[in-house]
Amino acid sequence: MLTVAVVGDGAIVTCGVTQMLSGHRQKTPGNVRTADCYMTRDAEFPPDDRIPVDLRDRVTSIECDRPHTFEVYHRGQFTGADAELDSAQAASDSVQVLATCVRAAREFLGGDHTEARVTLDIIVPTERGWRAGERWYACVMAETTGSEGRTVDRTGHLRDGLRGDQPMRIACVDVTATADVVKSVDYIRCDYLHAGEFVGADPVPDASDPKTVARDACTRRAASYLGLAPTQLPARTDLTVFWTLPGEQGWSVGDHSVACYLAEKGYQPVIRGSVKGIGARPLPS
Repeated sequence: MLTVAVVGDGAIVTCGVTQMLSGHRQKTPGNVRTADCYMTRDAEFPPDDRIPVDLRDRVTSIECDRPHTFEVYHRGQFTGADAELDSAQAASDSVQVLATCVRAAREFLGGDHTEARVTLDIIVPTERGWRAGERWYACVMAETTGSEGRTVDRTGHLRDGLRGDQPMRIACVDVTATADVVKSVDYIRCDYLHAGEFVGADPVPDASDPKTVARDACTRRAASYLGLAPTQLPARTDLTVFWTLPGEQGWSVGDHSVACYLAEKGYQPVIRGSVKGIGARPLPS
């Protein structure tokens, strides 16, 4: 059985959510609060006086039961050496803050954000605000369409997205691949024809070769998902296993989860429904 990995998938998408605001992480609303929702502005919404003038034509705060782009799920203060840095841009790379956002995302969602159709980012004061003594930061989350972090406007909170019936859990995917390397995955409903399926996530401990650890973990999880023993998995020559690992930034803040997938061996969208529990039976189509 061929095993391949998506490269460059990280916990914190530093040019994801906030790029939609201004293209610069330090240019962000100065009074965001936990549970606030925001969206990129269009003609339907009047300018919001609570948002800095240079952003009023690009973003507005909005009730979370209306379509919005991202949600603030945690807010805190830079402390210690981070608070003494010369710029908000430098502070936005704080390992301590990024790790806090990853932990807060787990509590907010009810599970590992690696298993959810979301992307994480942080927003910080403007450089003018930083020079004036502002030291707040906000962890933000947006719904995403796939591993590349493209966001989608949504209605309703992301809170508890991995609790209960897990409405935000990754399910089925389409796959972009060349040769034996998966480049990206796009999330798709399982009742549509699709190429693969998310089978779960596992923690990967610090190791000299995390890819080997990830391969072994995903092989076990994929076999269990199908209802097979790991030794039976190679007989499924119509399926392949692949996974995503955090990028360097995610790994540095303690995000050591591997996301595991099963896919049709040629990554073709020929599966309809779920492969869960099919054992040695043919792929559903």
